Amino acid sequence: MTINLPVVGNITSAPELKFSQAGKAWATFTIADNRKDGETEKATFVRCKAFGELAEHITESIDKGCRVVALGRLTQEDWETNGEKRSAMVLIVDAIGPDLRFATAKVTRTPKSGSGFNAPPADNPWASAPVSESEPPF
Repeated sequence: MTINLPVVGNITSAPELKFSQAGKAWATFTIADNRKDGETEKATFVRCKAFGELAEHITESIDKGCRVVALGRLTQEDWETNGEKRSAMVLIVDAIGPDLRFATAKVTRTPKSGSGFNAPPADNPWASAPVSESEPPF
């Protein structure tokens, strides 16, 4: 069973970037999600994983203590250690960013390799529009 949900909280330690044997990037980190339950505040620690370019961007952009908003799929991971079965809930992160209530951010687009990401689409009529140096009429 997979559950989609947002998690808002602080990164507890710097995300770790790792690479598979095939060279694919993945990152692991934990978010402390603090919520008030009546008079008491409870922290839920959410283990997170991200893959590919997102994993690389996370390790370059987010550090310990950053307040973030993450969206992802909560899944259960199962494994075996010394013959003992183990499991843990992990958020597979699909999107993440800083919580701008507590920080400012300057976003830099990263070009996709070979796609011409920063070039205007060929079917964009404004791409070839002349540039006017005069004041706009409004």
